[in-house]
Amino acid sequence: MEKQDPYMAARDALEDRMEALHDRAYEIVMKHWEDVRSYERQSPGWENRSTLQLRCDKKGNSIRIDWCGLKWYGSKKLDNRKMIRITITKPPGSHGYHLPKLYAHAKEWEKPLIKDTEEKLGAIRREASHVIKAIIAVRYAAKVASSDAASLLKEGED
Repeated sequence: MEKQDPYMAARDALEDRMEALHDRAYEIVMKHWEDVRSYERQSPGWENRSTLQLRCDKKGNSIRIDWCGLKWYGSKKLDNRKMIRITITKPPGSHGYHLPKLYAHAKEWEKPLIKDTEEKLGAIRREASHVIKAIIAVRYAAKVASSDAASLLKEGED
């Protein structure tokens, strides 16, 4: 059995963890949407609809879990309503959103759901930021190790 490069093994393990974090975040987001849709079915009418969106995307080893607000413009009677997404920012250096910023876009019935969802997602964002830093560190360590090995081989040839 061929021995795997330790840097490659470490990177594979870290990438597997990022995939697991994304899968867990996606489950939390889908549960949030199920709860929102369930409430909206029980309470019809636009005034009871959520004006807050939550999304979870993965591109490469990067996970994006963010909230955005929704504003509607135009006339209902003329049927020319348009939706505009409003970016809600996290505080600098933070892994979670300030709840009052989210609550500004939320209905009263959503607030406990948002609090619970954001607590879970904040922990995932925090761990993911450390895992991605570890992936970057392992890549650099592998480059250094391979360049050192190449220079040692070159010295041996001289």
